[in-house]
Amino acid sequence: MRDLSSRCVAFLCMFWGLGFSICASARGLPQNEVREASIKKLIEQIDQDRNDFKRTTQNAPEPSQAEGTFKAAQIDQVLDRYRNDLHITQMHHEMISGYWQQCNSALSTLPELSPFLQRLRNAKQRVDDSSSAENAAGLELISRLESLQRAYRNQDARTYNSLSDDLPSLYDKADGASKRTLAAAKDELQIMDDAESFLQQLLTSLEAEDARARETRTPAWVGEVRQYLNDHRGNIPLPFLVGWIMTESNGNFGAPATRLNERGYFQIHPDEWCYLRSGAEKSHCLATRAASVKGNPKPKTAFTDAKLEEAFRRLSTDKTYSLQTGIDYVEMNVRNIRTLKLGCDENTNSDLLWHLVKLTHSADFHAVEKLVTDMRTDKKTPDSWRAISDYLNVKANRDKLRLQTGYDFVPRMKNVDDVFANGNQLMSH
Repeated sequence: MRDLSSRCVAFLCMFWGLGFSICASARGLPQNEVREASIKKLIEQIDQDRNDFKRTTQNAPEPSQAEGTFKAAQIDQVLDRYRNDLHITQMHHEMISGYWQQCNSALSTLPELSPFLQRLRNAKQRVDDSSSAENAAGLELISRLESLQRAYRNQDARTYNSLSDDLPSLYDKADGASKRTLAAAKDELQIMDDAESFLQQLLTSLEAEDARARETRTPAWVGEVRQYLNDHRGNIPLPFLVGWIMTESNGNFGAPATRLNERGYFQIHPDEWCYLRSGAEKSHCLATRAASVKGNPKPKTAFTDAKLEEAFRRLSTDKTYSLQTGIDYVEMNVRNIRTLKLGCDENTNSDLLWHLVKLTHSADFHAVEKLVTDMRTDKKTPDSWRAISDYLNVKANRDKLRLQTGYDFVPRMKNVDDVFANGNQLMSH
């Protein structure tokens, strides 16, 4: 029964935590996405707790009947059981009291949850009342068992027999109080059902609100980068560049480097940044890069050369530099894709060109080159993104490429598709 009580406590904690999250959102702190994630997690936990609660109560064993006499070892076992139960009961009561104090502030700022919290108040009162009775009965039984234990060890048969006479009734009294606590806790199941239904409706409302906002709102960063991109993009489609930024950095060019040390609007990798150079400068860049990662797959710095490191970090501090580097990187990949002789350029079959340019960023050029070679070897013509997608949708083809290149193309294909979907959505406003 203590496991059931702990599940109820967990439910109450999560429910109150949700209240604070929503209240904070009303003050303009977390976004709807945070609220939605909290609600989804809570719904899953409620469903799990309810099922565990029902299954446990259905399988609860019938209480054993107390014997009129006990051996010392049996007394020790029963004492251990009731002492442990008493300790857990007191601990849970302290936890619930603490959480209820926190709940009061949420009630005053979140009217929507007031009916459920009031019902939980009532349920808590019933649990408190029965727990108090259970605690008193448990203390009485423990005291009697301790006296029996002393009498047995002192070989005081008269006292032992006298104390044993009403032991079954004391046991039944304690067990009855425990059952009443369980019955009171079961009342919370309906509250959990109703709360889940309410949260599902709230989640649906929030998701609809987000959908409407996405349809009518363009992020501020789009306006900040649009003019520069238009002035310097050349033949690169604006939706492609904006979709790239949305997918990779969501316009937050100054975010800390990723675990791969990618930076800036376009999330340029240190190796890719080096390849934008030529001659001795590129060789030196790659050499210091190799020294940085040698024996350390996740270095804190991208380069051992401090000047190169400082220059690379400009991707996260200089907006203009971050945007121009992204454009330069796209143009470099365009030149690389042309070497594959696929019959695509900025004016002819450009859709294939831009998809492969982004796939080069998601994987690398050598992986894309191997993909094209494998398709030609297998008598498949890589003349469209659809043809390439169809080829990669075959597991045997993906597995072979993964062995050859080390890349799983499934998430990389999705990354490319997301760029176009995001770009089209942002530019449609």
